[in-house]
Amino acid sequence: VKAGDDLENMFNMKMISQLIVEPPASPAVSLYPRRRFNDMLRCVAAYRGGINPWVNIGQLDNINGAECFERAALDVVVKYEDWFWEGKRATGEFKVSGLRSAEEDLAAFRLPGRPLLLLVFNDGRKPKKVAISCLSASKGAKWTDGLTGKPLGSGTSVSFEIDGHNTKVIEIEGADEAR
Repeated sequence: VKAGDDLENMFNMKMISQLIVEPPASPAVSLYPRRRFNDMLRCVAAYRGGINPWVNIGQLDNINGAECFERAALDVVVKYEDWFWEGKRATGEFKVSGLRSAEEDLAAFRLPGRPLLLLVFNDGRKPKKVAISCLSASKGAKWTDGLTGKPLGSGTSVSFEIDGHNTKVIEIEGADEAR
């Protein structure tokens, strides 16, 4: 057992506790197929990779479009696989407003020589305005939407709106661990 294991387990429990309230295989997935994207990425972030997308997928999920959101989530997992498997957790470097807390609604991973990866989760049905600041970001840091490639802002903080039942994937260039 390493010193960081307890912290890692606490993080996993907070992340996964959000799924227990309304698990992915619940009827809510059929009503809100977009949740599948959010829930799958939350699981991957909590468990540092490793998810079987074919577990608990019912006919209704495929009929109402959940499969499209599952494929989108798997695309994110493939693109950022190295961060999930080898990255160091960096969630403690962030302050957030507009969500419950950084520990519950953010997951960040640092990989040497690569941008800092940040996942922002909105488990609610309605869009939320979010403001996030990164303690390790320089004034010239660039925040980019990892899905669209569009810039979100620059500096130590950024504000944006995140859709309901969604995850915002953000790359931050210029966030050095040494700060």
